[in-house]
Amino acid sequence: MLCENVEFSDIGSFLYYDFFNGLKHKNYPVKCNNCGRVFLLTGGKFTQYCDSKIKGKSGQPCRSLGARQRSDDK
Repeated sequence: MLCENVEFSDIGSFLYYDFFNGLKHKNYPVKCNNCGRVFLLTGGKFTQYCDSKIKGKSGQPCRSLGARQRSDDK
């Protein structure tokens, strides 16, 4: 298939299609264990923390803070 042409009658149909098409391509929504934001897992990367910057923590991403907390817990 070279190109896919899809027409939608309303915004709900588009959102439904877009969500399940993302799941088909292995883009899963996950909630960050640190900040609580929802982010997409892409390409088989399984993580519990997002890449967004944390305010007040010198611009560190949640992923680095979460890794440090996990190593401190061990």
